[in-house]
Amino acid sequence: MKKALFLSLACAICGFYLDINANSHEPVPTTGVKVESPDGRVCLVVDNAGKLTYSVIFDGREVITAAPLGFEFQGEDPLADGLEMTASPVVLKRDKWTPVVKNRHAEVDQSWRETKLFFQEKKGEWRRMEIEVRVSDDGAAFRYHLYDGATIRDRRVLRELTGFNIPASSKAYVVEYD
Repeated sequence: MKKALFLSLACAICGFYLDINANSHEPVPTTGVKVESPDGRVCLVVDNAGKLTYSVIFDGREVITAAPLGFEFQGEDPLADGLEMTASPVVLKRDKWTPVVKNRHAEVDQSWRETKLFFQEKKGEWRRMEIEVRVSDDGAAFRYHLYDGATIRDRRVLRELTGFNIPASSKAYVVEYD
């Protein structure tokens, strides 16, 4: 049975990519980061060379191609390009837990790789954003954290720019339900 790939966004490829040294604890300046699952079958790539984008690769096939990331705010430029990016080290994590509701698993044993990506505008308001990336053997996820810029004030998010670019050659299935 083939494993399904689920991409969840909690809020929610081209260029130079940096495999971050896990022995370092300081964020490293970069234009792109690649985070692979523990078994290497799932990979999420964030690219900041120009527009901020992400892509997802599963078993060597790109299942989401260079899709946009970012936000639009009322009365401000979008927070999606012109950003300086730094990344914390990619770390392997593991968690074991017992489900509260009985199911087919007496214990759940999960492992994943994760990193935090930090973005700041190079000019203007110096707004900041963080994206947490987590990739496990059966999927990839990320979530945003938004911070104040040089001017502290209330901001109104008009639109999240996160998108999904599915390759044209992909197959899709529709299931009717009531």
